Amino acid sequence: MIRVVTNSLGSGDWVVVRSGARDGFETLHEGHTVKPFDLVCILQNLGVHAELVEVTDEQLEEGEYQ
Repeated sequence: MIRVVTNSLGSGDWVVVRSGARDGFETLHEGHTVKPFDLVCILQNLGVHAELVEVTDEQLEEGEYQ
């Protein structure tokens, strides 16, 4: 199970991503946000093949990426 914890009932400025079960969770990420690079690292830590592809605004709008 993946658990995403945020203090949205308070200041809303922190995110913790954890993996595991009730008896033992491993922290995969902790910080102010989950940025694209962070997401790739989280997925890779879970054994998922993931890569970061960086493009320009124009390439993104035109779908010029794989």
